[in-house]
Amino acid sequence: MEKQIASLYLPHFPKLCPGGPLREQERLHKLALWAYRFSPVVAVDTATNSENSKGLESDSRFCGINLDLTGSARLFGGEKKLLHEIQKGVTEFGFTSRIALAPTLGGAWALARYRREKISLLRFSQAEQIPRQVLKEVLGELPLSALRLPQKTCQQLGEVELRRITDIFPLVAKHPRHALINRYGGELLLRVDQALGAVAEPLKPIQPRRLLKVSHVFPEPVSDREVLQAIVFRLLLQLLEQLRSQKKRTWKLTLLLEGEGTPSTSRTIPLSLASSETEFLLKLLQKQVEKIPILGAVKNVILLSERNELVDAEDLSFLSEGEDRNVEEGFLRLIDSLRSEIGRDGICRLQRLESHIPERSFHYQPVENAQLAYRAKEGEPYRNAPLERPAILLTPPERIRALAVVPDSPPFSIRMRETSYRVLSGIGPERIAPEWWQDSVVRAEGRDYFKLQLNTGTWVWVYRELRSAEWFLHGIWS
Repeated sequence: MEKQIASLYLPHFPKLCPGGPLREQERLHKLALWAYRFSPVVAVDTATNSENSKGLESDSRFCGINLDLTGSARLFGGEKKLLHEIQKGVTEFGFTSRIALAPTLGGAWALARYRREKISLLRFSQAEQIPRQVLKEVLGELPLSALRLPQKTCQQLGEVELRRITDIFPLVAKHPRHALINRYGGELLLRVDQALGAVAEPLKPIQPRRLLKVSHVFPEPVSDREVLQAIVFRLLLQLLEQLRSQKKRTWKLTLLLEGEGTPSTSRTIPLSLASSETEFLLKLLQKQVEKIPILGAVKNVILLSERNELVDAEDLSFLSEGEDRNVEEGFLRLIDSLRSEIGRDGICRLQRLESHIPERSFHYQPVENAQLAYRAKEGEPYRNAPLERPAILLTPPERIRALAVVPDSPPFSIRMRETSYRVLSGIGPERIAPEWWQDSVVRAEGRDYFKLQLNTGTWVWVYRELRSAEWFLHGIWS
């Protein structure tokens, strides 16, 4: 039977649901529960799904729900009548919507958000095979953002005049997949394959949440943070008492401050390790109370435990075995403590990329899953990797002046930061060129690198641009 996936898009949902991302997520969850009358499989769009590792996001494109309507249409008199029925119910709730039906989630998602029709219906008579050529034609004229790609990836593709989905197909056919993954990441090819049905994308159905909730209502609104700290401590003790009575631990805490006539503010604390320890959780909450903006006086304080799991006090089998268990547990708690200080995206790990250009050979990736980050093994070293690189890499490189006998020889004198230096010895040149898949203009931007010892004893890494013949300081050996 042909797959029938529907995507319901609510373009004005954030404006109609004031109160911040937390309230927005709660209302979407309730709407998804209502939609179970049309399908046994209903999912909240990924960017607002509470299971999403990135937490709550503000991208309005992801305000919606997805339904697997395979086999459901005949109960409502056909696909079009079913879509009308869903849209009618959403309209009665006061929301404007667009809905699309397609054989793939990626296709339905794109049509619902980037077509003007309120209802888009894309179906085929074939029984077991999705005609990808038809999907290519229908989706081809849509912008690249219809593939649910990150904005940064869309910008990179736009720099090489790739702006529509149809522009991607020749690129995928012409270049090896591993080369595209190295340059743009794996998500580009994954989203294309999902939209065309080459890779399955099952929905993750929501389940009714079993929240633990404690709250405190002030007789009179308060704005003193010390008072709020005391109330949060009291609420945490009440919440942990409930958790321990059920022999559970929490994976996620949410603090919500509600005022009178002012928008509510919230802070979510996802944990890398399930916990019910008072001292550890209190430290995390206190950091959030110190930083959370108080928009006027607070009338109500709410503390939620959104993910609760039965965890035996001695069962830590998901951690490493033996002596590494305590080390890993300490690492995970350190990550949680640092996140409470500098934010979720403030902790990054260095990921190597296959490029010879120094500043393109790595990037910093936020740590989403601390357990995976701890257990990640070092990848294989680069083929033909250089034996030595400076400990300090300047970003961006600093322009300097250099004097050399011939262009291909190391300079005998350089001037940088308003000071002139004599070069005692030099090694080079080492020519580094951009990636082969770049266009001819970019490939012409090669560099000749030199390792120089200055009269101060410091070793520096400089290069000369081949096209402009300008010199730059790129690194320093400490």
